[in-house]
Amino acid sequence: MTNTSVQLSLLDPGGPAPAAAPTLPAPRPRAAASPRPPLAWAEGRMATDEDGHRGEITVEVSRSGGHHHARRDAVHSLALEHGLFSRRTWYTPWINGKSICGDGIARLHPAQLTLTGDASELAAFTAALPRLLDAVERAADQALRQLGTWLRDTAAGQAVAEDRDLRPLRTRWRRDFITALARDRALGRAAALPEPDRAARWDLLAEHFARTAAHHLDPAGCADPQAAARIIAQAVADQPLTDPQRQERDRLRRRRSILDWPEYQINPEIGDVVTTAGPRRHEVTTAPPTAQLVDLLQTGTTLHRRLLHLTA
Repeated sequence: MTNTSVQLSLLDPGGPAPAAAPTLPAPRPRAAASPRPPLAWAEGRMATDEDGHRGEITVEVSRSGGHHHARRDAVHSLALEHGLFSRRTWYTPWINGKSICGDGIARLHPAQLTLTGDASELAAFTAALPRLLDAVERAADQALRQLGTWLRDTAAGQAVAEDRDLRPLRTRWRRDFITALARDRALGRAAALPEPDRAARWDLLAEHFARTAAHHLDPAGCADPQAAARIIAQAVADQPLTDPQRQERDRLRRRRSILDWPEYQINPEIGDVVTTAGPRRHEVTTAPPTAQLVDLLQTGTTLHRRLLHLTA
């Protein structure tokens, strides 16, 4: 009996049961990543002429990260590669019926371009533009990672990092890279160049890396035939399209008339305004005008003279 009780005590020691291991809560499902907003889009529908062979459309680039100037220049260069003509867009900033600057004068839009050219080529380029800019941005991200490795792991890079603020350095380097990549594509200068010496100043070699990235860029892989067909189907036909070269000449002619040129006349009441180099000096050749106009001529700016010209 004694042996049996010992065996039972060994098998069932008694006492409270050991505590169960705590159960961890199930991990929450990861939220799906939000889709990346497009880097470029069309503002409105494409307009075509009577024959439907020539079209015009306005595109706008994203302002995220403050790189819209580089993206706009990239669109300009890539449009030239596809045989299209691009020009800046004029606009007047209005909020609640009032001009932001108070003068109501049109200004160049910082993120818009108007593209003109063959209708089918224009539709294909506009449809492929978001993917094309996304490929350019990915190439810039990869090049920036190489620049960061150089700044961290090399003596030359560490010397630059000690003397320079890295955030504006990366911002400027990225803008130069994007602009140079698109320009090299337009000029046909893309080439697979070897990696520069790590002792060199990589912070000054954005164009070198851009030329190599332009060689590997594949615009054909960014095509979107369905979106191009949709743009053509939704085009507004029989629209009087402006000649971009003539419009540019007229704009430059108006700009020259606003500046201090000898042949510039404000109105018959004031007379001819003769300007010379250096400080502004005006000479009234007709009867003296009113005191208010004299004050504007003597102390006014180019904007004042332009307003006088418009009210003539």
